[in-house]
Amino acid sequence: MLAPRARRLWLVALASLVLGGIAGGALVSASVPRANLVLETTNDRLPEELSRQIMDWGVGESGIQGHEPLGELTAWTAMSATGESCMILVARSSIQAVACSPGGLDPSIDVLVGRDVPVPGPEMPDGSALRLLADDKGVAVWVKQARPSVEPTSPSDEQT
Repeated sequence: MLAPRARRLWLVALASLVLGGIAGGALVSASVPRANLVLETTNDRLPEELSRQIMDWGVGESGIQGHEPLGELTAWTAMSATGESCMILVARSSIQAVACSPGGLDPSIDVLVGRDVPVPGPEMPDGSALRLLADDKGVAVWVKQARPSVEPTSPSDEQT
C-alpha cells in the first residue's frame, strides 16, 4: 500500500497526463484548417465515356459515387480492384487526376488551377491550389488562392 504522499504524487501525475492529452488533442484539432467547401454526394451516373477511362486507371465501376460539381470539375469516388479507396477528378469529360489510398486512408488530390485543371470559377483564379480529400461525408475542398501578380514599375513611373 502506498503512503498518502506517494498516492497524491501518483494522482497528480495521472491528472497531468490526462490534462496534457486533452490539451494536446485540442491543439492538433485547432491547427487543422477547415475545408472551404464540401462536395456532397449525388445520384448522378458515371457517363459512358468515363466508364472506359476509369478501367484504364484500375478503378472499377461498382460502387462509384458522384459528388456535386465544382465549376467544370466533378469528383467521383470508388473502390479499386484491389480494395483501395479511390477518387477520380474529371473536367470536360476527361480524367484529370486519380488517387487511390491503401489501408483505409482517405484519398486526396492536389491540383493547380490553370495548369492541372480548368478554372472552376472566379473565386479560384488561375494559379490557385486545390486540395480535395474524399471521405464518407463527401469530398472536402481546400482552396489556396493565387497571389495577385504585381506589375513591376519602371523608374519613370515613380517620379512625380
